[in-house]
Amino acid sequence: MNNIVAGIVLYNPDLQRLDKNINAVFFQVDKIIFYDNGSKNIKQISSYLDQKNINYELITSEENLGIAHALNELCKSAEAYGYKWILTLDQDTVISDKLIKNYKKYLTLPNLGQLSCVYKDRNSAELKDEIDSNVVEVKECITSGALLNINAAKVIGGFDENMFIDYVDFDLCYALRNNGYKTYRISYIGMLHEIGHITSHNFFGKKVEIFNQSVFRHYYRCRNFILFTKRYKLCTKKRAIFIQFKTWIKVLLYENNKVYKTKAMFKGLRDGLKMDVVRRNYFN
Repeated sequence: MNNIVAGIVLYNPDLQRLDKNINAVFFQVDKIIFYDNGSKNIKQISSYLDQKNINYELITSEENLGIAHALNELCKSAEAYGYKWILTLDQDTVISDKLIKNYKKYLTLPNLGQLSCVYKDRNSAELKDEIDSNVVEVKECITSGALLNINAAKVIGGFDENMFIDYVDFDLCYALRNNGYKTYRISYIGMLHEIGHITSHNFFGKKVEIFNQSVFRHYYRCRNFILFTKRYKLCTKKRAIFIQFKTWIKVLLYENNKVYKTKAMFKGLRDGLKMDVVRRNYFN
């Protein structure tokens, strides 16, 4: 037994992409736990999973309660089964067939909160992060493809459900650090992932990558960035606002739905500035 479980968050998944995800991970872990966040195609998902020869559990919700809530429920379920480690995955992430084998080499690292790897984005030819020698400590990593110490997640109170989606992963990393846990990245290209629908543009000789995310996501990215930087004192309020201003300029130059995204960003900015920074415990 690996003592490792995979946790996959589902929300209206493309079943062909999900199938690639599952086929890449099921033989590397003891069990897969799925949390469905109110998918419209839940009947098709359930029928599809029943046909797969895998050890799994499907937890369902009638509404989308956010990525943070889903991740917390996955961690709680994994702990109830007695697992110590959970590989957290988005529904469209496809991992390498040797990712868990490589992660297991580093499970005795000091104060290990979570392990991450180098990854490639489907919409970009470039690797995300540099390939360093063996393993390095990093300040932050994305949740998908990370191997999380369930006890460490419990100590910090889990993922912040008030954030709902964006910056949930980075917030977890900083909360772990504040409680003495470390996030490490191994020098292994461990997965194929997708962040938004990245397009590259030339801005006066400088390459600029645009995520092209929805109005909904622009609200949360802006709101949670402000909350995140306030909570961990990463920069001044003026600096945080300026960073969002630069993002807004990119939206005006390169994205569609400019008016709606502008309104969402300004609402996110306003709400983020008003929010308190208290991190609550969602693991009880």
